[in-house]
Amino acid sequence: MEGPGIRPTPELRLLRYYLEVVDAGSFSAAAERLHLSQPALSMAITKLESMFGIELLERSTRGVRPTAVGRHLVGSAARILGDVDDLIDAVAAFRDGARGTLTIAAVPVLMWHHLPVRLRAFTSTRELEVRLFDPPPWDAIDDLRQHSVDVSAIMVADTDDFTRRYGDEFVIQRWRPMPLVGVFPADDAPDGTVELAEFAHRELVQPQRTTALESLPELVERGLADAGVQPARLRTVSTIQVSLPLIQAGLAASVLPDPGGDVFARSGLVARPLEPALPPLHALLVSRRTREWNPVVEQFLALSE
Repeated sequence: MEGPGIRPTPELRLLRYYLEVVDAGSFSAAAERLHLSQPALSMAITKLESMFGIELLERSTRGVRPTAVGRHLVGSAARILGDVDDLIDAVAAFRDGARGTLTIAAVPVLMWHHLPVRLRAFTSTRELEVRLFDPPPWDAIDDLRQHSVDVSAIMVADTDDFTRRYGDEFVIQRWRPMPLVGVFPADDAPDGTVELAEFAHRELVQPQRTTALESLPELVERGLADAGVQPARLRTVSTIQVSLPLIQAGLAASVLPDPGGDVFARSGLVARPLEPALPPLHALLVSRRTREWNPVVEQFLALSE
């Protein structure tokens, strides 16, 4: 028995049965559609009418049709059941990774080509909100610790060393090598493969070192030292992207990771392979080891290219 002031709430199943009966125009036809016996369907509609305390169907030998109240219920029930179906579909889409949110912190070089290519492939069959941030590499790691992002895309000089230091805290996935190339202004670029000795006659611009994360500056410094090359002048700037205008203006050259695509060419720069070749940087996808399971994140990390 219902307590004082508590109104019975009809089951969604009963509303669906009712709409089917109205649409079919008879209990027998609706029962066949619903794969129910006619007596069971009749009892269900009687239960619904009892809960509302009013007749919802006019019954005759020619079939059934909704009463005035029943016609009102048809419209309301259809909207309610449509909303419920949409909710079920939305939850299923989030569960299956077809919808959701993906937050990524990535160093700019990876933002210029490789990350967009991966995102295009990943989002082509999904309805996602993608949020991107471009902090310095070490801040990208801190963003993971603070649960501000789902994935950080960074570049390191030594993947094994990075894994030894941070593998207990993070899941570290090797993404792709990032070859190092000489980068020159378009109107002052040497032809073909460039020997490292070329930088003995040029100003070399390089980003500053990143605390606790060996990356581009260390690789270039070791490579030049091993080749016995001392740049004519070394200029240190805050980030790789800050170095590009200086190269475009003809004020310097650099050794940078190749971002892929035609990024350098579209920026008025020329990239040349180096001799001897320097070891590449390694792009990594880093995520929290203790992260809450999220199908969007798991599928993004599992995407093959």
